[in-house]
Amino acid sequence: MTLNEILARHVDPRKPEHMMIYEVWQDGEVTLTKAGDIFRCRNMHCCEPATGDDVIDVNLMPERLGKNGSICVLTHEDAMIIRDWITAQRENHQ
Repeated sequence: MTLNEILARHVDPRKPEHMMIYEVWQDGEVTLTKAGDIFRCRNMHCCEPATGDDVIDVNLMPERLGKNGSICVLTHEDAMIIRDWITAQRENHQ
């Protein structure tokens, strides 16, 4: 899977029809948060811890929060696919 294929899984977290979304951060952490108008106005719940150092350049991530970046998806399965890809990229660069 390529970075472009990973980024193509991104959904707009501000769409009101999305109730909850998973965010996969550049370090592999997966969080669950509310979407729509209250995106990032409520707590994020950690589903999976970070896998290590940043792998994806934050400037390539569709969503930004301070110095961090994330990709938003609708399902835990998609989040884990992206997280596994991030882990594989880290292992390939070591």
